[in-house]
Amino acid sequence: MANGMSANNLSDFSRVNQRLLQSRFLLQQTRDLAQDFLSPLQYDALINAVLMHLQLALIFYWRELASYSRLKNAYQIYSLQDLKDELSKHHQYSQMVEELIELDATRGSWLRRLQTAIDDLTASDAPQPEAKAFVVKDNQIPLVQIEEDQLLSLDDLEKITQEFIQLAQRQRVVLAEF
Repeated sequence: MANGMSANNLSDFSRVNQRLLQSRFLLQQTRDLAQDFLSPLQYDALINAVLMHLQLALIFYWRELASYSRLKNAYQIYSLQDLKDELSKHHQYSQMVEELIELDATRGSWLRRLQTAIDDLTASDAPQPEAKAFVVKDNQIPLVQIEEDQLLSLDDLEKITQEFIQLAQRQRVVLAEF
């Protein structure tokens, strides 16, 4: 790190804030450069970088919530399901986690859309046979049907990042009251 501080010395709270700020920075850079200078490859790389920072922010936020619940294995949490399982194992309940679970289950919510985009980015599916538009006969060239992924736009990612920031700020205020 530039300031000489090890990343291991940062709290999950700080790591969440850091990743969210880095996401916002990359989004602004992408917006500033997109129209004049970015090739499709560069644009895609920046969008994927934003998704990776948001994924890390989510992991660190789940760990932050686990720490608030005094879970000893908070550092081993990598998903919302991990957090839910750890709370259940210790017979604990967190309204903050329940809110996240509801958001994740709600089609079209910012968290569901973000998680779907992250899953798509990190998925390694088994190869599927190509669907042919027609059967190849004689010397005909087969047409392959290509499905375009429903990618998140720059505006979508900015909105998701903002909603994530607002949720974290709101939940942190509630946690600070306890």
